[in-house]
Amino acid sequence: KQWYQRRVRGDKLTKPCERLIQKGFNVIYVQSHEDFLKNLKNCDVAVIFSEFPLTLDIYDKNFTDEILDAVQKFHKSGGGLYIFGGGHLFLGDYRGCHLEANQVLSRILGGEVQFERKPTNTADKNLILGDPTEKGHFGEHLITTGISTLYSGIHLKRLTSLGILEVLATSDEDPCILYASQGPDKLDDNCGRIVVDAGFLKFFEVRCDKWNTAGTARYFVNACVWLLSLDHKLKIGTPLHPWSES
Repeated sequence: KQWYQRRVRGDKLTKPCERLIQKGFNVIYVQSHEDFLKNLKNCDVAVIFSEFPLTLDIYDKNFTDEILDAVQKFHKSGGGLYIFGGGHLFLGDYRGCHLEANQVLSRILGGEVQFERKPTNTADKNLILGDPTEKGHFGEHLITTGISTLYSGIHLKRLTSLGILEVLATSDEDPCILYASQGPDKLDDNCGRIVVDAGFLKFFEVRCDKWNTAGTARYFVNACVWLLSLDHKLKIGTPLHPWSES
């Protein structure tokens, strides 16, 4: 099953949801922290899109410790995490879309791993296959299978530290924009995989509809399949669903 956490006012994620359903996923699409917590135990992958902070008081409306504890337990039980962040299309600087994302990153990977709150990078270019740490390139990975060009997204933000993550893509204007957790030597066997994407606006129909641009749809589905970790779970003999032993 696939779960979406989406609190972005006025925008739609219809196309990503429809594509996952076409590929056989069951999608639970929620817009509140309460529904997120209630449904998390029934999912294999949690996809987290953070809030648009239209006012400063939104910074007081982050995930509670109860939710973060649940996310940490979910991940340690084999649940995959797909974490999105980036800059606001109209608002700059600190008002990026990374609130819940930063909380989850800090809890799972350590406090030094955060989306920066500096002015965002505009990018809006297609990347080509190559060295993922070089400008304008993405690297070979199961997530990028079958993709020759990959759209970077717009209004990007880099992470302050990598932790156990490796860089999978770097925009033409320098920020690393796509990250994935490394192999089992970096994570406990039972932990789920992690993907972090700093260019989330490409998925939103109202703000910036780039769903059909340069590999976006295929990359998204590839990432969700990889996050299921079916190959790894079968290899080590752990339950295929994180809640099956609870």
